[in-house]
Amino acid sequence: MDAPKNKHLRRHWLMRILLSKAFLFSVALMITYTLAGFFLAPYLIKRQSKQFAQESLKCLVVMEEVRVNPYALTVDIKNFNLKKRDGSPLLAFKEIFINFEISSLWRRAWTFADVRLEGPVVNLQIEPEGRINFIDIADRIPRKEDEGNTSLQEKTEGEVRPPSVIFEHIALNQGRLVFTDQSGPTPGSITLETIGLELKNLTTLPDKKGVYSFEAALPQGGKLTGAGDVSLHPLWSEGSVKVDGFKTVSAWEFLQDEILLDKPGGEVDLEARYRFADTDKSPSFVIEGLKVLVSNLELKARGDLEPIDSLHGHHSSRRRPI
Repeated sequence: MDAPKNKHLRRHWLMRILLSKAFLFSVALMITYTLAGFFLAPYLIKRQSKQFAQESLKCLVVMEEVRVNPYALTVDIKNFNLKKRDGSPLLAFKEIFINFEISSLWRRAWTFADVRLEGPVVNLQIEPEGRINFIDIADRIPRKEDEGNTSLQEKTEGEVRPPSVIFEHIALNQGRLVFTDQSGPTPGSITLETIGLELKNLTTLPDKKGVYSFEAALPQGGKLTGAGDVSLHPLWSEGSVKVDGFKTVSAWEFLQDEILLDKPGGEVDLEARYRFADTDKSPSFVIEGLKVLVSNLELKARGDLEPIDSLHGHHSSRRRPI
């Protein structure tokens, strides 16, 4: 007799819980959060990005796919393309993946476990009138109304603290940078391929250091690598840079109208350590242990058959503050 009665009581209490206002509110809240995260957030990201690009930046933006996972706290954007209204390319990437950490709630800092950027392409260009294309874009970004009214004294009275942000891991894979100078009579262009960059523990928290490493393929077979430490607050970095097999003709592309030489032969290897610090007094940049090796350099005046100078295996080393 007791078993059916207990079963009836359990069913009774279960129905009361399921029909209670608190439970129904929790279910409604969970459904709303799920729908907003998976469906509304991607729509808003696309819509607001296009609107901001068109109205503020005077550019066009395309995002093929936007995915948001409100439970894993991730955002995944694929095939992004930002270009001028005339179709000139500015910035594109195959994918960006951002993983936000729930630990931000108790760490008192916006924390990102992972930020990955796949296949970015940046087209940096000096326009015929001498302006850099990205500076023009940056100048169009709306400023806060009260920013222009803030006096210099108010800005310098106290230190302006950046928002607290922690990036546990940032990776840039298979990047490409195209730099074009159209300000001279003869346009010049150089491309860095397969750019890779990795940063760990990059943060705006005071006196915290992160580490970085990067590499890139230079035109015609050269290579650029580097590694070191970096801080955002204060702005500081120290590390090493190495260039292997930089072809002198790459520099000639931009200087040919001034130096009046035919395409030179030869290549340059370079290695150095650097230290940069942006202090209250003034920024400082110091290069130490600079080693330069110039191989098979050959210079000819434009139209001449014989070289005016040649240099094989010249090496130099120095320390230079800037």
